[in-house]
Amino acid sequence: MGPEFWKPDKSTKLKKCSEFTSDACDPEPTDRCCAVIPCVYCLDWAGSYPDSGTANWTGSSWSGIVNTWVAVLYWERNSETGVCEFIVVLDGVEIYRADCYGGQSCRDSSGSAEAEIDGQAGTLTWTKLEPRPLEYIPAPDNPECKTWMCGSCECSCDCLCVTITDLYDHQCTDEICDIAYPCDAPVWFGSMTCGGVDYDLSIALGRDAYGNCIITPTVNGEEQADVSVSGCGDMSATFTLANGTRIDVRCKRCSCQSDAELCCPDRDCPGDGGPNPFPTTLTLTIEDPDSYGCWDMTGILTLGSCPEINYSGTAEATCTWCGHEYNIKISVVLACSASGGWLLRFVAPVPDLGDCSDVTPTEILLTQFSCDPILLQKEDVCLTCGSLICEGDPGEIPLPYPHPPFCGLIVSVFET
Repeated sequence: MGPEFWKPDKSTKLKKCSEFTSDACDPEPTDRCCAVIPCVYCLDWAGSYPDSGTANWTGSSWSGIVNTWVAVLYWERNSETGVCEFIVVLDGVEIYRADCYGGQSCRDSSGSAEAEIDGQAGTLTWTKLEPRPLEYIPAPDNPECKTWMCGSCECSCDCLCVTITDLYDHQCTDEICDIAYPCDAPVWFGSMTCGGVDYDLSIALGRDAYGNCIITPTVNGEEQADVSVSGCGDMSATFTLANGTRIDVRCKRCSCQSDAELCCPDRDCPGDGGPNPFPTTLTLTIEDPDSYGCWDMTGILTLGSCPEINYSGTAEATCTWCGHEYNIKISVVLACSASGGWLLRFVAPVPDLGDCSDVTPTEILLTQFSCDPILLQKEDVCLTCGSLICEGDPGEIPLPYPHPPFCGLIVSVFET
């Protein structure tokens, strides 16, 4: 009969766009805990400097940046009890751990925890991102068959981020949310005030004669011309009122803040239809001019979200020190920081990080040399891997002896 989450008539059926199946059902025993897990968690930090972020699945954990700190969320089987536990690490500090008996769930591990990081006290909340599902409709040319509501979209979003720019350069951003029944097409509705002018907004998602997705905006009771959009979950569009006021709308993922305004503002989010989109992948290289070999590595970083710019990936290398071969595997997140600039942060601790799960420093601020193509770099970097400890006899040096810092490294991230 198959797993319950494959059965379409069950309340436990797989939720399209917000969940996926992991490889927990592999025939070989593994330490994995969950068969169905969320795609994305939204992060919110409530403290002296409130911030939000997006934690994307990286293959073994969800990771993202909030308030310049790396947040890592993952499931792990406790080696002593054998019970699977959901763990949250913020800036390398474990702030939360709970199992299913403590109220956690593989399909939705949303929760919150208090923390104090770098002297800042606050609460981190992580919430499963739930895109707005779109129902299938009767196919216009054959009503006995079903087709997508528009385009090939399975889901859209609950809320839209709206930015109004009037002729006096007043610019205001807010959100409007869906008020339609779940079986109907979304209609996002709300009110904003910008430059002393009130705007009542209604934006309906529909399809044109060819099945493509369109939105129909209505502003202060006046219906505007239809606007074509590509995609649904990441859609964006711009329309202009008769008085010259421009209104930009885009799907809200986790927040309406736009990191793209801080880092490479002339680049566009993929799917927005702009002429110069951010690349879907970037290359990370770390060069070790002193030829130790431990940090000569290359990896691929994949774009997880935009405009909350967030790339993630891994890189690894092997080297021999003190008669022992080490496998150095790093997991990193690259994101635009709230204060501007690109932060490359080492994600730890997470499973399968090889022989170096405690890299210091935990973050590097890269210099932006170019945005088209993207080139970020920092020279003369020193990194320390506390796991590289000599247990043998290196000579006159007292044991155990940790490897000294690797200095003179060149860290580069670039577009190919």
